[in-house]
Amino acid sequence: MKRFLRTLMVLLLPISMAAQFNISGLTTVNQGQVTTYSISPSQDVMSILWETDLENPVMNANSTTVSIQFDDGPNDIVIAQGMDFFNNLIIESLPVTVVMTEPEAPPVPTAGGVNTGCDMVTLSVSGSPPNGVVWYWQDSATGVSTDYSLNTFDVTSSGRYYIRGYRSSTLQWGPASESPQITVTDTPNQPNVSAVGTVCSGSSVQLSVSNPEANVDYLWYNATGSTPLGPAGNSYTTGNLTANKTYRVRGKRGNCYSPYRSVTVTVTEALEPSVTNGNNTCGNPSEAILTAVNTEIATGIGGVKHWWYTNSSGGTGVEGTPVAAPQFTTTFPAPQAG
Repeated sequence: MKRFLRTLMVLLLPISMAAQFNISGLTTVNQGQVTTYSISPSQDVMSILWETDLENPVMNANSTTVSIQFDDGPNDIVIAQGMDFFNNLIIESLPVTVVMTEPEAPPVPTAGGVNTGCDMVTLSVSGSPPNGVVWYWQDSATGVSTDYSLNTFDVTSSGRYYIRGYRSSTLQWGPASESPQITVTDTPNQPNVSAVGTVCSGSSVQLSVSNPEANVDYLWYNATGSTPLGPAGNSYTTGNLTANKTYRVRGKRGNCYSPYRSVTVTVTEALEPSVTNGNNTCGNPSEAILTAVNTEIATGIGGVKHWWYTNSSGGTGVEGTPVAAPQFTTTFPAPQAG
């Protein structure tokens, strides 16, 4: 009977005595430091899975020791989970304080070598921030905006721009990296051209921009082609025109061009009327009625007038009086020589 009891005691003793385990190692480390931890008593450990609460990199792990690189912080926990040789569950942890350093400066942002642009220039930065750090674009080297965090940044004003790293877990900003000087030029608006009336064949006409902008050169072109017709200016005087012609104009500020604006000049042939000498039919010996007729123009067509002059060299004209006729006809009471 005593022998039976001794045997029973030997069998029950291992089951009733589960070991007390502890993790040993540094409880305060610097960011980036690699530190080794161990669990004891090691001889009772069958298997262990090592991890950290902040998922810092675990290296060289085995059933009793592990090396951890503390990239993230400031408060982490080393955790060991496994089984001992008696199938008892092991769950142990050790709090670790990580002394964080400020984020390093990001790479220098660039615009791909093109530091000037029309309306917008895109800056970019290569690479990725470290774990726990976000890069933010700033208007100044000390900016703390968290609005823009992409690897590219569109700017619409000239100047220098910056990018900084920020670690939210420790509220730490790193030094800024500065872009080259960026020059952004506003593209001119599409110009408008003042209305141009019909011109007579053989005449020239002045074309003018009706909404000129400051610091903008206006270039005039034919309907096709890319060579300006002359020096830039708010207006352009055509040559003598004998047929309808289309011109174009666009604004230039720096190397930025507005869309073209087209304008067509309508040209009308000069219509020479036939004039019939008149006689005094009204009993006034000092006056004769002259008649002018354009046989190619029907009565009632708008825009046609006859102007009469008393001097062959011109001067002030008098509009003729239209009369009913199949063709456009006017009369003029011309004075007779005494």
